[in-house]
Amino acid sequence: EATEQKIIPNRQLPNIQAGLNARFLLHIRLAGFSQAYAISREVVVPGNTILSKLHDRVLCPAFGWTRGFHEHLFSLPRSAYAENRRPLDAQTDIVFGPVRSQFSILSQCGFHKVLRDTDMVRVNEANVCIADLLQHPEHQLYYVLGASDGWKHIITLKDVLPCDSEAGVALADGHGVC
Repeated sequence: EATEQKIIPNRQLPNIQAGLNARFLLHIRLAGFSQAYAISREVVVPGNTILSKLHDRVLCPAFGWTRGFHEHLFSLPRSAYAENRRPLDAQTDIVFGPVRSQFSILSQCGFHKVLRDTDMVRVNEANVCIADLLQHPEHQLYYVLGASDGWKHIITLKDVLPCDSEAGVALADGHGVC
């Protein structure tokens, strides 16, 4: 809860405030495939899209995954934190997921060293939006889908676009079949 408590006040920072009122062009790539066989999508979403909706209403439909069926988690790569700005400490990862999920799939997917419950803090994804985590082009977020298969995705912020009050979510591009 302490980590979640830090996220909400940060929304007053100018770069996060601007992101909450913008649209984000995201490039989502399924990891583990060579460029020749790349599976990716580009979507435009409001910056204030919460992670639970990003999973259920954007990523699952864009890739053809069944909505509401797969376990999932989001995680920031450790490189996202400046050495003196890590939210907790150098040995603790922060993952974002549903509160009902009881397991760690990140350690199965090779993003980090083997994780134990003491090595991570789980934050309720319903309280975190994209603008809280991605502020500048090339910032990345990991998305892992499925407890047994562990499909790894790398979400990269490609561009921050002006807000269009009429615009919602849009699929901008895609390559490969899932």
